[in-house]
Amino acid sequence: MEYYASHPLTSRTMDLSSARSHIDTLFQEQEFEQKVIGTELIRWMQLTITLIVVLFLLIFCINLSMPYEIAIIPLILYDLFLLVQIIMQRKNQSSLTFLKRNIKEIAEHLGNLIFKFGVIIYLSYRDTSFLLISTPIFVTTAIRWIFKPKYSVECQAFSAIIRLIVRTLKLLAILSIGLKLDHSVSWSWITTFWPVWLGSSILAIVGLGMVLLLISSVCSFISGQGSYIDIVSSSWLLSVTWASSLSLFYFFYFLGLSLDEGDWSQMIAPNIVVILVLILLVILTKTCFQSLKIWWQDFFSNQDEDINHMPGAVHDINSPSQTVTEQIISILKKPPKFLVRVSNTYYKPCDEAKVTPTTPRHKKSKSEMVGRNQIPAETVETEPKYTNVSMVDASIHQSVDFSSNSTQKVCMICCSEEPNAVIMDCGHGGLCYSCSIELWKVQKCCHICRREISQVLEISKARSKILNVVSVTGVVYEDNSDE
Repeated sequence: MEYYASHPLTSRTMDLSSARSHIDTLFQEQEFEQKVIGTELIRWMQLTITLIVVLFLLIFCINLSMPYEIAIIPLILYDLFLLVQIIMQRKNQSSLTFLKRNIKEIAEHLGNLIFKFGVIIYLSYRDTSFLLISTPIFVTTAIRWIFKPKYSVECQAFSAIIRLIVRTLKLLAILSIGLKLDHSVSWSWITTFWPVWLGSSILAIVGLGMVLLLISSVCSFISGQGSYIDIVSSSWLLSVTWASSLSLFYFFYFLGLSLDEGDWSQMIAPNIVVILVLILLVILTKTCFQSLKIWWQDFFSNQDEDINHMPGAVHDINSPSQTVTEQIISILKKPPKFLVRVSNTYYKPCDEAKVTPTTPRHKKSKSEMVGRNQIPAETVETEPKYTNVSMVDASIHQSVDFSSNSTQKVCMICCSEEPNAVIMDCGHGGLCYSCSIELWKVQKCCHICRREISQVLEISKARSKILNVVSVTGVVYEDNSDE
């Protein structure tokens, strides 16, 4: 029993053992990326749960006439929890190495703790300047702006940029509130919360984009070119952006009214509504957790970038001279990968009427039926055989604009051949034909999205402005046992 194809692997210079090693390394990297993405999602859920507890305590403080300082305690415990987590990561590192790697995070959490204790003192005595006790926040935010950390996974840089935006808006809100409390301005509280309105507006604008993203995901799924993961993740993004925007506006609007009118009873209903919304977001995130990890990993995939990818290499997301604006542009300039896959500039589904399949050989008929586009588990009597089907109509192509950097593209696995294969049905690429076939044999699933591989399209390497699909490789099963 032998593997055969119109382009046999023996004619390739690729070392198959090396290819298998690179494939295993690639999957290990992807597992690490999914673990990091999961950690980031958990951190955001932990913050959301902390805010839920704060709002619960605020309701009790209003109804039972308790000191409002009690509601700040969960925020203090949250910073202490994060600080302990960082310290526990020290393991066998020396004190100097540990401080160099974590000094910014440690300084930030210590600054937050000092500020929150200062707020408790201010609410208890009100005999000091609010801007003075806010100094630790200003210092730590400046440190985070000046010293940009390096990340091995792009999702960490993306999450850090979101936190930096939130941190900046929080800093502006503290500054505005400080000016109000120190009687430096005569604004109403509704006006004082202008940074909150700015943040809510930004989220609303992003939410409009998420509506288009969800519509695109649904259309792609209906046309058979997308997956349910795209719909689930798009729905999650839409829910998070709109729920956050409306909750911010609703809560702080009534908070401003309560402060202006001195009637805290108006805050009970907004607190309950926001608590319910946050609980639903946590439940939704937990339910879609695995799908979100896969989708975000696909979103941050660098396989289509014009760079040489070395398996196992750690990429520096933030160069020393890169500004925050450049970081945002470098991460968000790429559209979601599934939008690229379903567009006409990537690939077009092959017309089966224009394909002349190779008839499989059978030495003995078996009762086991092999479904189309399926690869069942290998047995002693049955072994997959990969066949290549040439395209009859050479007009099956798409208009693609090759840039001058396209000559620098190399296969993500062997790092020597030029990528000339597209994995179906997901449409991912970045591999040469040999490595795509080897990936099919070894892993039987896509190296990016883990979807099952049904066939591999071989793309012409000819330099032109069209992307020509020259052949399609499928799989058949042949029984070589004798009666």
